[in-house]
Amino acid sequence: MLERDGHRCRLRLPGCVGEASEVDHIIDIALGGAVLELANCRVVCAPCHRRRSNLMRGRMRRSPPAREWPKVKAPDENPHAADSRVRSKAHDGPGIA
Repeated sequence: MLERDGHRCRLRLPGCVGEASEVDHIIDIALGGAVLELANCRVVCAPCHRRRSNLMRGRMRRSPPAREWPKVKAPDENPHAADSRVRSKAHDGPGIA
């Protein structure tokens, strides 16, 4: 992998040292990224990898896990569903029964 990317850091974030020594998953494994897929990997220097990992951890902490997201109401439970049906009939135009 290092040879493929020429030993150069692909992130180039502030504090980058330029020479890559680690592998970073482009799409984080926790977000569904493939663990062993070469297309999901890039080489990075240690400071860039540490910085990106800290940023990703912060984002994941701020986002609630899927089990905590509010449930979406079914259409028959939506109090506005009847209003939308009435409105659509009103806009059918002339000659439509």
